Amino acid sequence: MDSDVTQLIERLEAFEERVGVRLEALYAHFDSDGYLNLTVNGEVHPREGTTIKQDIVVHVGACDTSGRLVAKSETWLMADEFFGFATFQVEEHLPIHELSKIRVCPKV
Repeated sequence: MDSDVTQLIERLEAFEERVGVRLEALYAHFDSDGYLNLTVNGEVHPREGTTIKQDIVVHVGACDTSGRLVAKSETWLMADEFFGFATFQVEEHLPIHELSKIRVCPKV
């Protein structure tokens, strides 16, 4: 069974503002065909200009219906390789079927 769970994504805009980027084009997909996997895709855009000032880590955390963090993953974006925008894809193995939210936030 495949499922679009984009509606569960929570952006933490205060983190985006602090790091100087915007997260856009976010999409989350849950695949329960054999394994329980969550894939989150998106784009990172600088708030100003075409570059980022420092390396950024995009964190993705999946919470169950009790609010417990059941899976987490991250991906790095390197400042010296960044121009214009960058795409990312994070995949996580999930221990459960039921999710209540997926938090996506950038940090330095």
